[in-house]
Amino acid sequence: MTEFKRGIDKQDFIAALKADEFWNTINNDPELFVGIRGNYINAYFKGNNICKLEYQPRKKRLSGKVHYKYLTKLNRQQHGKSPYIDIFREPIGDVHAFISCIKNTSASEEYASEEKIAVHSECMKESDVLDVEITFTSDHPPIHGRRGRLDRRNGLDRLEGLDRLDYLKLEIQNGKPMLVFYEAKTIANSEIKAQGTPHVIEQMRGYTETLRGHATEIVRSYNMVCDNIRELGIRRKGNLIGMVQNNLTVDNIDDLPRLIIFGYDKSKESSSWGGHYEKLKKELGDRVILRER
Repeated sequence: MTEFKRGIDKQDFIAALKADEFWNTINNDPELFVGIRGNYINAYFKGNNICKLEYQPRKKRLSGKVHYKYLTKLNRQQHGKSPYIDIFREPIGDVHAFISCIKNTSASEEYASEEKIAVHSECMKESDVLDVEITFTSDHPPIHGRRGRLDRRNGLDRLEGLDRLDYLKLEIQNGKPMLVFYEAKTIANSEIKAQGTPHVIEQMRGYTETLRGHATEIVRSYNMVCDNIRELGIRRKGNLIGMVQNNLTVDNIDDLPRLIIFGYDKSKESSSWGGHYEKLKKELGDRVILRER
C-alpha cells in the first residue's frame, strides 16, 4: 500500500503563508474549508477543490493553482496546455473579487452535486472536522468503482484499490479525543439499498481494513495537521484541537467509520426504505446517521 501522508513539515511554507494576502483571505472566508494535505493545501467550496497552494523552495515563493473551469474570463487556450493557472503569476486584481468569482462558478449545478454540497455544509457546521476527501490505497479491490493505481514495486505489477472517505472529525470518546471517519451518501444512492446486502456494507468493512492498515501513518499525519492548524491559525477548527499535542496514537483511531445519509424525508418515507434501513442498522448499528432535509 502507498503511504498515507498529511501535514506540512516545511517551515518556509508556513512562514510564506502567514505573510500572504491570498492565503489570509481564504483562511478568513467563512464559506471555505481548508484541507491540509502532504505539504500542500486545498481550499474547498461546496465540495469542490477550488485552489491548491504549495511552496516552491528553489524559487522561495508560493504557488497557487486554480483550474480554468472555475474562471469565467480565462480559458485553456489563453494559458497553454495546462488546465491550471498559477494565481501568483497572473494579474488577478482584487483578491476578494477573484475568490468570489471562483466560488460562484464552482457552485454551479455542473460542478456541485447534492452529496458534495451536503458534505461541505456538514463540515462547515461541525467545527472539529480535520479533513475531507481522505484517500487511501488498499490491498482489496477499489471500493468506489475506482480503477485504482498500478503498483510496480518489487518488479511485480498489481492494481491497488483506492478508498476515499468523505471527512474526518475529532470526537470525544471515554474522555479522550478520537479520529472518527465518515462516509456520506444521499438517500437516493443505490449503494445503500438492495434486495440482498447493500453494497455500502462491503464498503464500510473495507474501510475498517484500510484504516487498520494505515494506522501508524494516520496518527503521524494528524498529529502534524493539528500542529499546522495552530501554527496557521486556521479558522473553524474546534476546541478539541488543543487536546492534540503530538499525543495521538493508534488507540485514538476509531476504525469503525460512520455512514451519514443526507436528504432523508420522514414525510415521504416509503415502506421499502424501512427494510433497507433495518439492514444497515443490523450491520452498522448506531454508526448509521440520518440527516433530514
